[in-house]
Amino acid sequence: MLTTLKRELEGYKTGEAKKLDALNAKIRGDIVSASAESRAETETLGKRLVADLEKISNRVGSIERLTDGLDAAVKKLSGDLASVRADESSQQSTSRYPVDQVIEELKKIFAEKISLDLKQKITEELTQTTDSSSDLKLKLINLIKDTVDERLKEVYLDATHSRTSDLSIHAFANIDSALDVFAADRTGKADFALESAGGTVVSTRCTRTYDSVKSAISFFGITLAHWSRSPNAMLQPNTHLGECWCFHGSQGQAIIRLAARVHVTGVSLEHVSKLVALSGRIDSAPREFVIKSLESEFAEDGEVLGSFVYDINAKPVQYFPIKPRPNGQPTRFIELAVNSNHGHPAYTCIYRLRVHGNMAEDDQN
Repeated sequence: MLTTLKRELEGYKTGEAKKLDALNAKIRGDIVSASAESRAETETLGKRLVADLEKISNRVGSIERLTDGLDAAVKKLSGDLASVRADESSQQSTSRYPVDQVIEELKKIFAEKISLDLKQKITEELTQTTDSSSDLKLKLINLIKDTVDERLKEVYLDATHSRTSDLSIHAFANIDSALDVFAADRTGKADFALESAGGTVVSTRCTRTYDSVKSAISFFGITLAHWSRSPNAMLQPNTHLGECWCFHGSQGQAIIRLAARVHVTGVSLEHVSKLVALSGRIDSAPREFVIKSLESEFAEDGEVLGSFVYDINAKPVQYFPIKPRPNGQPTRFIELAVNSNHGHPAYTCIYRLRVHGNMAEDDQN
């Protein structure tokens, strides 16, 4: 009898223990599910915030690039004015005072009026426009040119004398020329690596694309899909934050078939500006890199055209000249070999590589 009761008691305890384990498992499952849902909602909100920040950063980056172009035009104009003043001094002309007055007026206007006018007009344009990025860039360029023209005309009308009027026309031409170069792919040089012109990446050797850096497709703020950008991203004109090719580590290679056989005269390497980087750092930018000429996409070794260093404290687009090949032959395949970056331990990003030069005569027919 006692044995039977013990057996029943053990069975009851075992049954209750199983029920308790099942209840604990259910509670843990509910907690995990609730935590996952909370994380998913947090990630969704975070992605929306990042997308909004990228849009704002891209707009700011466009304005910064336009400002760089304007700064270059103003510097060139100041140099021309200084040159004219030197000519006037050597000729001991009585018209020196108007030139000095023009310089002082220009400094005053660009310091007090141009910045204020451009800031106000660009802000109004950004808040009102619904145009695409390319249309907006064209509008902003025209806006800057019109504002500069208006202020310069005011100065030169007050400065008097026919010599000053001639200088005004020369100054306007220099500003137009500088802005035209800026609008022409920001370099004023043909890019034979441009994907839409026929350039393409045919091999990356053993370099692996870094999959953790991905772009997203969103619809009304909801992320629908992610994808990693291919090596051809560095041959495309879009260089907004995240629109680049990233590879593992600090060393990587890419072999590019140019749009035609080219006598290469230089390359331009571009990385996103610190001003639009979310963290304010761009340590994923390449540092030391080599450009080689290859006979084919399968060639193991190539002719070194140049070794260069990208400076993250300089302008985003940096030009590196290349001397002619000793044998005088054109190049169809080039290799970009990155040997180091600026300190990022996980990956390196290439935003844009341009290849400049002159097309071989045989390919021009």
